[in-house]
Amino acid sequence: EQSPYLDVTIANEKSQATGISEKVMRFCSNHHVDEKTSMHVGLAVEEMTVNTIEHGYKKQKESSIDISLRIGGNEIILAFRDDGIPFDPASYREEEKNIYSTSGISMIRAIAKDMNYSRLLGLNCTIITIALPEGEG
Repeated sequence: EQSPYLDVTIANEKSQATGISEKVMRFCSNHHVDEKTSMHVGLAVEEMTVNTIEHGYKKQKESSIDISLRIGGNEIILAFRDDGIPFDPASYREEEKNIYSTSGISMIRAIAKDMNYSRLLGLNCTIITIALPEGEG
């Protein structure tokens, strides 16, 4: 059986971040993901997209963010890809005080089972894995 899969591209505008968060939560609910996990996934998507939009594009250039979500096995895999400035949320630490507002990243790290980052062909690629509660997926 094919794993449920959602693939979306949004413009790098804050108004789109909220909409995609709601779409992702609806997608999770429609595929029998519990409400708490669906909310966590929606929050992670919104935080990652807003963070990318606020900090990833210095010259406010028009661009897009690719977001993919796959529900399979006992986890949800979220993938983000953008052409903003290089930033690795997986290794970023709160105590490194700088321009980034990191409360969102800390929250994502708290709910994620795993977070990986790579920079490929000039693109930020971040993969976040969120575990499903026992007996789901």
